Amino acid sequence: MSEPRNRKSAIAAALVAIGCAVVLFGRIGSFGIWDPWELTAADVARDLLAGELEGPRTTPMLSAWLVARGFGAFGEHEWAGRLPIALTAALGLLCAVVGVRRALDTRAGLIAAVVIGTTPLFLLHARQMMGWAPAMAAGGLVFFAALELASVDDADHGAAAAMRPTVLLSTRASRPTSASPA
Repeated sequence: MSEPRNRKSAIAAALVAIGCAVVLFGRIGSFGIWDPWELTAADVARDLLAGELEGPRTTPMLSAWLVARGFGAFGEHEWAGRLPIALTAALGLLCAVVGVRRALDTRAGLIAAVVIGTTPLFLLHARQMMGWAPAMAAGGLVFFAALELASVDDADHGAAAAMRPTVLLSTRASRPTSASPA
């Protein structure tokens, strides 16, 4: 009886993963950079690539860095700038699914993936260069690390030390860039 249940869970997980991938990555470069804020994010990324980041910016540094790396790796195309943001959204979605699955069960984790993966605000931030998906993913990593920390009985296992990098990443992902050195 356990074998068919595991097989059904695996098939359901695969279908949810494929559906979320289609929603997140499907036609990601089919529309141009028409939003002024997305254009600003692309300009910040181009400045980072050229080594000329100047003036106050409203784009979070991790997002700008990821977009710049996408431009550097694949050229200055719409999809190249949006791909790293969509990948971090997928990472955040995965963290949420694994966290809910660990806290409840597999079915709840899959439902969480469908609900979060089809939420308009999540998709807006996951499919644009100016999106906050890296900060969402960092928050998901902090949530996942907190669940791990809560599940450890002995404090000497280093779970608190494992949580520090995710907290640092979370604060770096949500802080806007600025011209003044920090």
